[in-house]
Amino acid sequence: MDGKQFLVVAFTYEDCEANLDFLSLIERPELSASVNVLALFSGRSKEFNEVRGRLESRYPHVRFRTLRDRQAKDLALLGHRSTPFWVLFDRTGTLTGSGAAPENPLDYSRFASVLVSEFAADRSRR
Repeated sequence: MDGKQFLVVAFTYEDCEANLDFLSLIERPELSASVNVLALFSGRSKEFNEVRGRLESRYPHVRFRTLRDRQAKDLALLGHRSTPFWVLFDRTGTLTGSGAAPENPLDYSRFASVLVSEFAADRSRR
């Protein structure tokens, strides 16, 4: 760990790119400086290559990679059965939360609250 929080997002080709809009929160300077984001794509390489460029230009602070079998097994242990979903770890690597990608303004607000509260808690522990 590099002293930052770590957010993992799992998604598939079938997930509309709009379902990843919540990643725009990470582009805010106060959060992009404190959160590493890894978006893991589950699907065929051809499909990943089709969306990767658009997503990387839209979310420059997010690393996009393909989901490996071992990662998929580890993430499945959290109980999420549909994508996209997110998993947040604090700077020590401790799991601090996970959930489905926000689908409406209330969900979006809750996700933002989790990020901001973890960001504030992390800053106070330093």
